[in-house]
Amino acid sequence: MMLRNIGCVERAIIGNYRLSFGKGLAINSGMKFSKAMMLNTANRMNAGITKHSSTNESGYFSGAAATILLKHWKFSAFGSYQLADGTYNNDSTGISSLKTDGLHRTRLERSKKDNLHITNIGGNIYWEHNALRLSATGIATHFDLPLLPRHNTLASTYRQYEASGQDFVVGSLSYAYSFHTISFSGETAFSHTERQNGTASLNTIRLKVAPSNYLILIGRYYGAKFVSINGKAFGENSKVQNEQGILLGWTSKSIRYTDLEAYVDAMYFPWLKQNASASTYGYEGMIQALYSPRLRWSLLARYRIKAKQKDFVYETKTKSTKVLNYDTHQNLKLQLSYSLSPSVTIRTSITGNLITFGNNPNETGFAIGENIRWQSLNTKCRLDFGLTYFNTDTYNARISHYEPSLLYAFGSTLYYYRGIRSSLLASIPLFKQSLFINTKIGITKYFNRNNISSGLERINANHREDLQVQIRWKF
Repeated sequence: MMLRNIGCVERAIIGNYRLSFGKGLAINSGMKFSKAMMLNTANRMNAGITKHSSTNESGYFSGAAATILLKHWKFSAFGSYQLADGTYNNDSTGISSLKTDGLHRTRLERSKKDNLHITNIGGNIYWEHNALRLSATGIATHFDLPLLPRHNTLASTYRQYEASGQDFVVGSLSYAYSFHTISFSGETAFSHTERQNGTASLNTIRLKVAPSNYLILIGRYYGAKFVSINGKAFGENSKVQNEQGILLGWTSKSIRYTDLEAYVDAMYFPWLKQNASASTYGYEGMIQALYSPRLRWSLLARYRIKAKQKDFVYETKTKSTKVLNYDTHQNLKLQLSYSLSPSVTIRTSITGNLITFGNNPNETGFAIGENIRWQSLNTKCRLDFGLTYFNTDTYNARISHYEPSLLYAFGSTLYYYRGIRSSLLASIPLFKQSLFINTKIGITKYFNRNNISSGLERINANHREDLQVQIRWKF
């Protein structure tokens, strides 16, 4: 249940909810912005308390939360208690890893269900006056069993600074200020745990250098000993930890009918990462142009290159030598969108990948996709049909491709090896625009495989079908 704008109560929730404050270093159970998205949202400060409406089985809080508004001030408080899935260590005295997919299909998966009780308590104070915004956040997390990630072997040494223990405390200060053509924002956080403490800081500067031209500078420092159980912020790693980097971006609308975006990101990882036996470096670059001379059609072209160091073994007749080498991924995408009529839109896309690593053979992949959408002008009835042909040398050269999906579900699909994928999504109003049924069926057929997946998920055929049904009642 959620209440909004009742007296001084801006928002109050009982049940499942999400939290996002500042830049996400201390708390962010919402969306993590990509590097391209950060070019246009660099100075955004997160929304605070929102409802949990995703189909995800994890990444939310369960309990109560509220925000009170008093002139320039906002006071937020929250409390959460929930069960979580986790894998016991050998003697069942702790949890070696968390399980977040929400699946309990097999005996092994069911043995991990609700093994952990998590308590979160915290709050946020937000102040805004003219162009200045300040925000302070604190959260304390308690696990009824300690997290004990394994790092007792050479291959698992990289886990040495992962979250461990039962009690975790994170505090942060967020700030934002705008002055004429320049704006600045950021967040600095400190963590305290039973075994390790650290700091993290994320800061951005956005400068208007000419009409419709902006430069964006984003710097980040996430210490290897910084632990944020509920944090999720801009960066290369999935966790806010063990990463330093600086990104320089540019957006422009100076060319008629064209939106240009580009960035270069340099990265450094001071502690070990998986498949790396020393500190590593990386870089990423992207340039994108969206040309829209008419309302009815647009053309997008994007090139991206990303390279990160990994261990590579050079084999000779007499010895093997392990060195750090750049694993380089290049991606090119072209997409044409065209409106045949007010109710019919088509989208054609071509995507290609090229992967190079040491003296290994190059790995390539490409996909060609077509999507047709029809939407009734009188009702909210909608049909989406998609057809994609894909061909990749390996799973490593897989291609991520957007596919329309059901409400509250993300529609990205991975294509690998050689085959064809078709999907049909239908959204049909059943009763007076208030009762809807949404259905999606997809068929994937491989041309060079006789079975799919392995273990208990193995399919002894070269095709796979999936069906999703969703009913929504709006009242």
